[in-house]
Order: sequence, then structure tokens, then C-alpha cells
Amino acid sequence: MGYACGGSAVLPAGDLSAWFGKGFSAEISAGRQHNTSWYIEGVADYSLFRNQHPVTDNDGNIHQNISLSLWYAGFMVQGKYILAQRPLFRPYVSIVAGPHYWRGIRGSVSENEALAIPDIAEKVLNEWNMGFRTGTGTEVLLTENLVLDTGIAYRLVVGALWPVMQEHIELEAVNGFQTAAFYLRLKMYF
Repeated sequence: MGYACGGSAVLPAGDLSAWFGKGFSAEISAGRQHNTSWYIEGVADYSLFRNQHPVTDNDGNIHQNISLSLWYAGFMVQGKYILAQRPLFRPYVSIVAGPHYWRGIRGSVSENEALAIPDIAEKVLNEWNMGFRTGTGTEVLLTENLVLDTGIAYRLVVGALWPVMQEHIELEAVNGFQTAAFYLRLKMYF
């Protein structure tokens, strides 16, 4: 049986990168070796992104910043296929899937007569959807029971953030939350 906790630096990809810069993710997991090649575990994780989007005039002067945030939490099953059993390390590929609850908030925009921007109310979207992740990594054996697990992963959470196509704002829609993560986890085997 193995237990792990760790964190990730998360980089938005696709449409999500127009709304956010890097975020972070934290996770815990528990699992066990299924056979010589597969390690199966349950994973719970949480990811958060925050940003400010400028409202600018024709000269590029900022009149206001719109606050943006997105977080999601997932409960997933992960299968890790061990590529090689070495004395000090175990490279693997993984596939993960499970339900995610997400919440996206686009802040309000104040009316600006000079820029012909109407008052735009805050928009909060939240929903349960599926999330999928795949990646590759290596477990480095620090002791007989303690492992450092590091790697990279791509994730897609089904969801959509609404656009604001008003001139001087131009926040396009996001369909699917795509991210790339660089992760580091500590795992204890018992």
C-alpha cells in the first residue's frame, strides 16, 4: 500500500492561457500495486488560478482590471504503468480520469461612458464535469519505503468560461480547461 502527497506548478494551455498565467495544484493519493506492471490509486486534488484582465482604451491605458479566478477539485482513479523496475528508480506513464467540480468567476466591469462600456455584472459559473490527465514520470527510491515521484502531465477538465467580447475588454470564451503540470510528490510504501 502507498500513500502520497504533493504539489504541481500548473501552466494553462489552449484557450485557458488567454485568461490565466501559472497556477498551482495540490493532491493526496492512496493506492497499491495491482500486478508487476500496474499501480492503481485514488487521487484527490485541487487546482487554483487567479489573474487580472485589463480594460484599456485605444492608447493602451488601463482604466480598470477585471478579477478572474478558476478552481477545480477532482476525485480520480489513476493507473500507472511501470516501464522498468530499476534498483533506484521506476519510470512510468499514467492515465487518470474522474469527476471534477469547478468554479469560475469573472469580476464585474464598471460602466465607462468614454469607452462606451456598459455596466457588466460579475459572472459566476460552476458545474460538475469529467476531467482527464495523462503523463509520464519517475519514482526515485530515497529509502526502502520513501519515494520521490516527479514528472509532467497534461490535463483536460470539461467546462466553459463565458466571453466578454465588448470592445476594450475582449475576453474570449474558454472551452475546456487544458493545463500542463510539473509535479513533485512524496510517497510512502507500507
